[in-house]
Amino acid sequence: MTTEQANERFLRCAAAYLNGCADAIDAAAVRETAEECGRSLHDAYLLLLAGAMDLYDDRQLRERYLGESVKHLDPKAFLSDPYRKAIRFPTVSDGAWSMRMQTYRPYELIVCGDLRQTFDGRVLPRLGYFSEPFDYPCILQDGREWMSVTPNEILTMQRPIASARGDVAAYGLGMGYFAFCASEKPEVDRVTVIERDATAIRLFERYLLCQFPHRDKIILVQADALQYAAEAHPHTFVFADLWHDVSDGLPLWERLRTLEREGTEYAYWIEDSMRIYL
Repeated sequence: MTTEQANERFLRCAAAYLNGCADAIDAAAVRETAEECGRSLHDAYLLLLAGAMDLYDDRQLRERYLGESVKHLDPKAFLSDPYRKAIRFPTVSDGAWSMRMQTYRPYELIVCGDLRQTFDGRVLPRLGYFSEPFDYPCILQDGREWMSVTPNEILTMQRPIASARGDVAAYGLGMGYFAFCASEKPEVDRVTVIERDATAIRLFERYLLCQFPHRDKIILVQADALQYAAEAHPHTFVFADLWHDVSDGLPLWERLRTLEREGTEYAYWIEDSMRIYL
């Protein structure tokens, strides 16, 4: 099997598990396997995961892909995030929209970072799990999770947040995680958030923005981000987060790159993952 074939097979197996049965392995099964095999809980989980992904008989994918992709996550690393510590999330509804806490089950597999490509050409997803229930805030539309602040959101926004400075624009509001973190930086003067949906803005203004320590820095603009980007709006730094994943993000990312303006620094959510698919 070539590296390209191995990449394709592992990513396909991982996506099928994540989309179809990400919480199929429970804590009891992990403990039982660990005791029977004399393995650590993490190793037992990887054995069960290999079986669930139909990789058990493929040593290359099991050891060189699965073993290097899946990490045991520490909840303290995310619950100590400044946004999570500062903001309280009420359970509220507004028409088809609702805000509430969702829960990852113990050993539920989740995405927690951009794809990475190793020196030998392997493409590895960053995956992880908690061994205890983990709650995260989200906004749903018609029951579908639309916006959230998950470990993946926190990890994949670290680099754009670190780069933000001066007059910042954010394409896409979400639950305001980027806006919160950028506004906390002394080197950021203001954050103009471009959001198309009026209900998302209303929920954010009513329940979240009022808790932001530097809410005076934040300007909300209801507009289409692509149209806004095509107009002459001077900003020092622009961050775009308008997509769920690579599948819907790639065409938007490519379109936004054609609208970049000289003198402005740009960053895009999960850009590293999208570059792998170019």
